[in-house]
Amino acid sequence: MLLMNVFMGEKIAGLNILPSDKTLFDFQIEFIKFFKKMGYKVILKKHPEDKFELPERLKNMSGVEIMGGYVEEQMAKVDLICFDFFSSAFKTIVMSDIPILFFDFGWADFSIEIRRELITRIAILEGGYDEYNALNVKWDSVSNKIKSANDRARKNADVFLERFYGMVEK
Repeated sequence: MLLMNVFMGEKIAGLNILPSDKTLFDFQIEFIKFFKKMGYKVILKKHPEDKFELPERLKNMSGVEIMGGYVEEQMAKVDLICFDFFSSAFKTIVMSDIPILFFDFGWADFSIEIRRELITRIAILEGGYDEYNALNVKWDSVSNKIKSANDRARKNADVFLERFYGMVEK
């Protein structure tokens, strides 16, 4: 499951750090193509407040399911959650034992201490912009990052919750 951002075109305050809607859509299409090639069923989870109409070429890609609603309603259906922007859904996700892969494009400004804790629970894949101003990641690193996300979810979920939030939910 890829958790989708709210898009700039929706004019919601506080999202000025995000790239253009076209840039996000292009990355989502690359994400879908890559994960489908790896044999995954891809679910795009729209933001619950999203009123933006997805581009036809994204909606019409075969083997892609688009879900609305809240992440809590969809988590039981997935075995990996990917996202690229920290939002209110993060706490819900990180409190589960579902593996998490974060595509870090530099939109979240973490302190060294927070990042040190995060990497005990989630796998982080650094990304950036290429020469055409498109979002890009090292796709050949994704398989290893997924394995890392699985290992960290299995081994460190409770430890992370205790250290980061001071609690363990059962």
